[in-house]
Amino acid sequence: MNNGRWEYGSEFPLMQLRGAPSVTLPEPARWYSLGRHAVRALAPYSSGRLWLPCYFCPEVTSYWAQNFRIERYCDTPQRQAPDWSTLRPATSDLVVAVNFFGARDMSCWSAWRQGTDCVLVEDYTHDVSCPAISTSDADYGFASLRKTFAVPDGAILWSPRKLALPASLTTSARGAELKLAAMALKFEYLAGRRGSELKLAYRQMQVEGERQLAESAPATASAYTMEVLRPGFPAEWQIRRRKNVLELIGGCAGNRNLEPLFVAWPKGATPFAPVVVFGSRGERDAFRTELRHHNIYCPIHWEVDGECADANDLAGRILTIPADQRYGSQDVQHVLQALSHIRATMSNPSRVLR
Repeated sequence: MNNGRWEYGSEFPLMQLRGAPSVTLPEPARWYSLGRHAVRALAPYSSGRLWLPCYFCPEVTSYWAQNFRIERYCDTPQRQAPDWSTLRPATSDLVVAVNFFGARDMSCWSAWRQGTDCVLVEDYTHDVSCPAISTSDADYGFASLRKTFAVPDGAILWSPRKLALPASLTTSARGAELKLAAMALKFEYLAGRRGSELKLAYRQMQVEGERQLAESAPATASAYTMEVLRPGFPAEWQIRRRKNVLELIGGCAGNRNLEPLFVAWPKGATPFAPVVVFGSRGERDAFRTELRHHNIYCPIHWEVDGECADANDLAGRILTIPADQRYGSQDVQHVLQALSHIRATMSNPSRVLR
């Protein structure tokens, strides 16, 4: 916590770059503005058919549907492995395997791959430095870096098998500069500069920048992102995220209203964030609303609405609690106190909520 305004979650503000970049990203790699651009670049390497888990970001799925024929297979974050009987790719089909929340043991894919010929693409967005990357035998790996780092855009594509990569792009995406400006203004707002009009300004920039990014043609990462992340990043960022995840899960475990989706993960991995599962969608939504009143902003990964009943059910009850390197133990304890207060007030409506 700082001496300015306190908020928890939502998009990153601009952050000071501290610490030597001791953790490297996969190399060689192609850089893109968005993760969706990375997979789109693989279209010429495929049959044109793309297999996705039934539990996956709808916005990205819609984008890929412009360039691929989408097929679904059964896989959700609470499973240890996909339902392999639902995944029947042809030799040149692309198959996206997702490391959900950085907590999946990805070795299940290596075993499956031994008997299946396809173009396997592993999604490491939620943990771009997990040990599984170094032992992967997938054809390609990709990660959307802006999900875990304070950058306006950025994604990478690499090949664990050292296959040929698509040609490099040279044009940056529209919207990246606007997102960077919004990050800078958010930093100033949180530091206590000006009033609510500054928050309104950076929020408008964030929304417009995101719209422009989503509508942009495939592009390379912005100059700022490349300068910040190409050398790697400090190990302290991973250490702090792991500590925050452990502290938050520990504070939620054993509570019937806040059941953690996972409490363990592969050795050396860095989970993206704690995820809690509620009894119903209504309970989840009411809890999320109350968290906003405490300036705690929790995303939903993701609002899925497809043919898979298990995916739809989980999507309606799930909530992600941010745990990234912005925050220390004091912030986490503040969040846990808010969670405890909200649980008490929701179970006893006669108490004052705020």
